[in-house]
Amino acid sequence: MASVDKWSEAIGPEAIINALGAIVVQDNPELRTEALSWIIKHKDSIRSAENKELIKPLVSCLSDKTPAIRSMAELVISEVMPITGYTPF
Repeated sequence: MASVDKWSEAIGPEAIINALGAIVVQDNPELRTEALSWIIKHKDSIRSAENKELIKPLVSCLSDKTPAIRSMAELVISEVMPITGYTPF
């Protein structure tokens, strides 16, 4: 995650949020946890990210076995939904 933070400083957190959508769908709970945690930590940048790319990965996280992942996905959805509206979900 230190590398992701450095990239974020260079290209902006919204670009990283766009890229983390693809990581969140990976079948790796540690990776999902770290990615969702990073997005939550930088939730102020969600508004300038491409939020439609996050919808499908976030919805898939809602059915994850791990309660922490489901909870974090709900937090990110609560930030994304006011921007995109509820219809895409």
